[in-house]
Amino acid sequence: MASKCLACHNQGETNLSTYALAKANSYGILRETAVGNMPMKDRLPDSEKALFAQWHQKGAPQCAEAPKAKRKGKHKRG
Repeated sequence: MASKCLACHNQGETNLSTYALAKANSYGILRETAVGNMPMKDRLPDSEKALFAQWHQKGAPQCAEAPKAKRKGKHKRG
């Protein structure tokens, strides 16, 4: 969302700059992305539109921190 929306939607009537504001606007985000109105530049692929739909349907949960990369191989301490 940050890379596609916040350049324009960071203040005013459709401010999406915080999680709370994005959650409050989740239906509008879903509607505007689904019909292709937003973002105006760099249209979203269907896979990203589906992510917004899932997010909205789940009640717009706040995303957890990205999982840390798993270590490759098993290391024994010795």
